[in-house]
Amino acid sequence: TMKGERPMQPEFGSDLYFLLFEQLYDEDLSKAAHKSIKASIRNWMPFVTLGDVSVTTQTDTSSILIEVSYSVQGWDADDTLNITVKV
Repeated sequence: TMKGERPMQPEFGSDLYFLLFEQLYDEDLSKAAHKSIKASIRNWMPFVTLGDVSVTTQTDTSSILIEVSYSVQGWDADDTLNITVKV
């Protein structure tokens, strides 16, 4: 969810969407994505512990793969979220 997308909660979400159109190298994009995701989780989901965030540009398919590893307090297992975004 992008910030400003929810009418009554304009600060809900992250700025991750806007990073997808920046001219950043993989390492810079990964750092910026990690910062954006971490800030959103800290504000809106304090019960989630963020692990690694990796961002990979896939030029052959014009997409970006974002992998986020995380754990949730009270759950016994860690998990990984994989998001592929066409740009």
